[in-house]
Amino acid sequence: MGRSPKPQFLWCFGGYAAKTPQENIFGGGVAAPNPPPKVPCKNTNWACRNPLGVIYSILLNIYIREDSPMASVRRELQTERGTLEEIERAIMQISWLAQRQFMQLLDDERFRLTLPQFYTLIHLQHVGEECKMSDLADATHQSAASLTGVVDRLVEKQLIERSRHKHDRRQVMVCITARGIALISEIRHARREQMQMALGQLSEDEVDTFQLILDQVLAGMQRVTEYGENRRLA
Repeated sequence: MGRSPKPQFLWCFGGYAAKTPQENIFGGGVAAPNPPPKVPCKNTNWACRNPLGVIYSILLNIYIREDSPMASVRRELQTERGTLEEIERAIMQISWLAQRQFMQLLDDERFRLTLPQFYTLIHLQHVGEECKMSDLADATHQSAASLTGVVDRLVEKQLIERSRHKHDRRQVMVCITARGIALISEIRHARREQMQMALGQLSEDEVDTFQLILDQVLAGMQRVTEYGENRRLA
């Protein structure tokens, strides 16, 4: 004569019995918000005497049965969450690797620039004329003290020139030199070579598709950012 099975202890939430304290009608592994105190229950049925427990039991069985319509919905939701997490992780990895590669490039013996120095040169090239130090600090999001150090280094490398305003000697003016423009051109060329190496395994059609997808992702991220800014300012 075989041994009688041990009684199965279940956790009862107000009449609804679940196999574990975490398993409930709100989904596998997610605790219900502010659940009632858990009471040990030796009733092996899914529902206890409480009629609400019967309803919970029926809904739970519909939700967890693999052949039920709700199971397919649950799997789709889990797949969607997993896909979005993978996309987010890929975007963060691409962003981090791109910045790391670019910093390595700037630190190359051909260039020896920091990011603040590079952005300063880029802005001066874009302006194409003398620029006030105060305007340059605002444009590159640097403090006056930090920018002074950056400009000192760039002047030493003969990448920019510093002078006084013709009519207001209190104003310090800076502009990019021909050597600075040539250096920016070399950096851009080297960066293109890096991108060609990174995307070399893609066909032309795949690159075009990738560019289209990136444009759409950037547009979506900009919309989300603008939405957050509008809510913050509201």
